[in-house]
Amino acid sequence: MKRIAIVFLVILAVAIGIGAWAVFAPVSPVAAKIDTSSCRAITLTDAKTGTEISGIEDMVRLPDGTFLLSAYDRLDPAERDGGVYALAYDDLTLDRVEVTSILSPDQTGGSLRPHGIALSPHADQIGIVNRGRGEVFSIDLFRKRAAGWEPSHRRVADRYCRANDLDFSRALTDHVVVSIDRQSCGFSMADMIGLYPTGAIEIFEPGVEEEKPFLMGGHSFPNGVMDTWIAETRAGRLSNPVKRRGRALGPIDLPGGPDNISLIDSQTAFVAVHPSLVKLGAYRFGWIDQAPSRVAQVNFRDETVEVLFDDPTGAVFSGATVAMRAGKRLVMGSVRDAGLLVCEGL
Repeated sequence: MKRIAIVFLVILAVAIGIGAWAVFAPVSPVAAKIDTSSCRAITLTDAKTGTEISGIEDMVRLPDGTFLLSAYDRLDPAERDGGVYALAYDDLTLDRVEVTSILSPDQTGGSLRPHGIALSPHADQIGIVNRGRGEVFSIDLFRKRAAGWEPSHRRVADRYCRANDLDFSRALTDHVVVSIDRQSCGFSMADMIGLYPTGAIEIFEPGVEEEKPFLMGGHSFPNGVMDTWIAETRAGRLSNPVKRRGRALGPIDLPGGPDNISLIDSQTAFVAVHPSLVKLGAYRFGWIDQAPSRVAQVNFRDETVEVLFDDPTGAVFSGATVAMRAGKRLVMGSVRDAGLLVCEGL
């Protein structure tokens, strides 16, 4: 019994040592198109509460240039809800902006913790993952009521407790693709350390409630979604489970674990990637104060990758999860950092 206890303690000590090394070991920088000296932060505050907004996980840009920002504070236990904030394009030149959410918790069953957000191909709907309630829903942008926007085509299910992102598929007309990053809603050691792929992709047609969704499992923490391209964070790649013209696309290896994917044109996208998933996890839960950020541009035609932004220490902006183009600017949001980062030089 004593020997077993000693062996267990040795294994535990080794595991702790490896974990500590992974958290504190430096991340090697890579060559990037944009110099971090050309970047500046924008502070955003909630117009109703006056609180500073952090945790802008994802964003979309509407045809008029307005950005819709999906955000909630992951560390503040008193701030149980977030918002989908509207930011005017011209406000990207300011250092501090007051913004208002287009949705309130009252409109989403009493809890609004928005995660992934997507714009439909015809720019007539936005889709949102609400992790606070375990649901996905869409909003018809052409049907704004006097009280504001109203969610429609709701789908609430136990499996959506781990829904991460969604997109309106162009390859699968009239269907939505949802990533479900893990299998377990509670604590699972297998899910936490990634012993085996447990994530799934769900495909369904909005408004057709009686239809059974099409599920595809075995993905390594599916995160961001763009059409049928899936960001497999733990595998460090983009994959596509849907064949085109009889052939499979990808996978495309990336310089880190991919998060959200933002389409730039029909052939290219920006992808926020995490050079160290251990550092990201420690940062997300508040155990460390900074985590690396990196953004890559992917060309789907020839499957080439170019690094646009690299901050290996997270001193400029930590834990970037999304990046979008605004003219010649790169705009980034983070899982936990405050506001947005705007960089010149695209």
